[in-house]
Amino acid sequence: MPSDASDAASSHAAPSGSPGGAAALTPPPRSRAARSLRWGCTFLLACLIGVIAFSPVTPTAPENTWVGRILADWHRAGGPEWVDYLFVEFCANIAMFVPVGAVAWWWRPPLPFAALTGLAASCLIESVQGLFLPGRVADPRDLLSNTLGALLGAGLCVVVVWWSARLRRRR
Repeated sequence: MPSDASDAASSHAAPSGSPGGAAALTPPPRSRAARSLRWGCTFLLACLIGVIAFSPVTPTAPENTWVGRILADWHRAGGPEWVDYLFVEFCANIAMFVPVGAVAWWWRPPLPFAALTGLAASCLIESVQGLFLPGRVADPRDLLSNTLGALLGAGLCVVVVWWSARLRRRR
């Protein structure tokens, strides 16, 4: 293990100018405090997504929700019709899983691990919603949007690590 923080940072700098360098995919070594932070973030994220995904809801027509009302106003004002409730829901699922990908990458850097983590979490959520929550609907599109969100989150981590290594090399 490197002897000080500067050794740790330099040992994980990307060897090439591309974000795909092997070292760019490796987070720096973790201290006990960093491991505790990682566990805490993972727990909080799991709780937040659990509340969102597993809360029973009363079936409501999309036009009767606050999102539906905003979209109706948007369309009356000339907004494109393709921005509908399903589009907003798809994008919201992507956004919800960006932190999942980031935390998955934090645990284990390869992008495929983050994608599989997002897909596995999404399969679990959709299965529970379809089997045990009568007010919720298991939607196969959620598998795609959640996995895309996890990939996006992990990809952002790769870019941040690559960019920070690039900045360190310039100093």
